[in-house]
Amino acid sequence: MNLVYKYLFTVELLHHYYRDGKCPDFEIVPTEDCLQQLRDSHLIWRFINNKLFVGIEIDPADAKESTPALALADGIVFRFYLKLKNAAFLNFTNLPAGQNRNQCYYFSNISGNKQAKNLYLSSAVTAFDNAVSYSPGDIVQSGAQLFECISPAKGKATSNGSFWKNIGTDRVVTQNDLITLTSSSFKSNVIPPANTITAKVFKLNHETNFYDVPALDPVVSNFGEQLSAINVNLFSLKEGSQKLLSPGCYLISVNDVPADVYFDTHAVSSGVFGVIDIFHHANVPSDFNLLDNGAVKEINYKICFHNRSTIWKYILKNDSTLKVADKSAAISFSKEATGVVFHSDVPLALSQTAIDTLQIVDASNNVVLSPVKNAPVDSLKKITINKTEFFCSEIFLNY
Repeated sequence: MNLVYKYLFTVELLHHYYRDGKCPDFEIVPTEDCLQQLRDSHLIWRFINNKLFVGIEIDPADAKESTPALALADGIVFRFYLKLKNAAFLNFTNLPAGQNRNQCYYFSNISGNKQAKNLYLSSAVTAFDNAVSYSPGDIVQSGAQLFECISPAKGKATSNGSFWKNIGTDRVVTQNDLITLTSSSFKSNVIPPANTITAKVFKLNHETNFYDVPALDPVVSNFGEQLSAINVNLFSLKEGSQKLLSPGCYLISVNDVPADVYFDTHAVSSGVFGVIDIFHHANVPSDFNLLDNGAVKEINYKICFHNRSTIWKYILKNDSTLKVADKSAAISFSKEATGVVFHSDVPLALSQTAIDTLQIVDASNNVVLSPVKNAPVDSLKKITINKTEFFCSEIFLNY
């Protein structure tokens, strides 16, 4: 008898920096508990290039070849680690440049983050708010489009090209996807400081997809002085033994101030970049659910990263009489007060697709070198222009 497998789901990693749009900077691997679940569920997995494939054995008696040979357990969660392979990744990716070790990026199929037929595991991008002050690099959604701030903006519509750049419709990863990693004890701030502190831990409610089901009994503590922080234990003590919660996402409430955390001791110690939870229960958003009335859908999920834009700073020889210019006149440069240094007046996208219109010209605008090399991604600096801080890429030219 021949075994038949179909894709239960795939997870595709994408990045705007790369010419082909595919992100080769990670590997996706199952957690230890997930490996056992995959075996128990008759699933196989492979990660190839930029894509995770998870296959499921099909019932040989099903002529349509869509029914799993073994029914998936209701409530099961398949957990994966996103492991970074490229040390320069954050240099060219529009994310906070220094990821805190006690944080990681969290992705799941209860995000409901759909655009057209594309199913993104990242959280929704923050909607544009005319009353908010935005900084260069901030990403917002307005209508179906996403926009990146290129100059400090408050009360400036996303249609204003002096402050915003349209970056398309891909639902990209943002700092909204960051979550705090924790081991069995989570240090929580107490806001405001208090003598009496009530700590509650909640897990996912499969009926609503909110974290409002008690995972542990509430703990009420009284102290002789006001505390501004407290440790919340993610285990229960029953019959003298300690029982940890299952790894995963939880909501911790301390005096009714909530915080999302991801409990995974191994993730804390190994410093993973991200975790992916693929849930299977009846109330996963319908487009994101693994099965359709028990039939395999061969669903494809996506995680998409946006490329960073930086001020490009060209540094020429100290005695140079040359300057950097753009023959298309679309990009302007300003000369700095010291040295022979020119910086772009707006941030430019770091990309494998080169800008080939930049050149070095002499005082009479005769072309000396064309095209000029683009910004490298092996380092990232900062520069202050008109009291605004930007990320900066330095390019040294021997002219």
